[in-house]
Amino acid sequence: MKMGVLPRGVWLLFRGSFEKRLPLLGAQAPDGLMKQAKRKYREIIETIQPFGENDALEMNIISAAMLAAVYLSLPEKPEVKAVERYCAAAMDPIMRIFLKRSNYYTVKYQSNLAAKAQRSRSSTNPYSWRLTFTPGPTLDSFTAVFDHCGICHLFQQLGIAEVVPAMCAYDYAMAEQTGSVFTRQYTIAGGGPHCDCHYQKGVPK
Repeated sequence: MKMGVLPRGVWLLFRGSFEKRLPLLGAQAPDGLMKQAKRKYREIIETIQPFGENDALEMNIISAAMLAAVYLSLPEKPEVKAVERYCAAAMDPIMRIFLKRSNYYTVKYQSNLAAKAQRSRSSTNPYSWRLTFTPGPTLDSFTAVFDHCGICHLFQQLGIAEVVPAMCAYDYAMAEQTGSVFTRQYTIAGGGPHCDCHYQKGVPK
């Protein structure tokens, strides 16, 4: 993947929030650490296979690369729970703006997700996601089951697979921002056969 418009845009959009929350990781000299992280981010982005029409969740792999760049730049590695708190705090201010505008419970959204899921079955990109979509009895619920996770692959390549659950945990907060009740029994990162993501329309927070 080239360090093009989308990766540059993600860095610019999230940099301030990621830097502001660095004390959660016990980091000193946040500005200097972010400069180092930006170099690492560029390196990581350039190792990711370019996404094609069958690939899903490009934004997810780019935001994962940003978290990985910060984590790898830390002189001392914190516990995963600290990374989980940092990830949520750093992502939330920006993500809640976009997620509040999302409506998962429309024919258009679920039709697009079903089409994306169908295309993903043909993907051979290890940095992408492979999923199936199952509609609920009404538009008020649906299930997305992932049997391949691009973040798991990226973090394994970087030697930081232990950090993946910190990003998995943020799925609950993202769902809440869309007015969803999110449940999941398994995650690939936790050693499960898949990530079974169930969405039920709830009351927006």
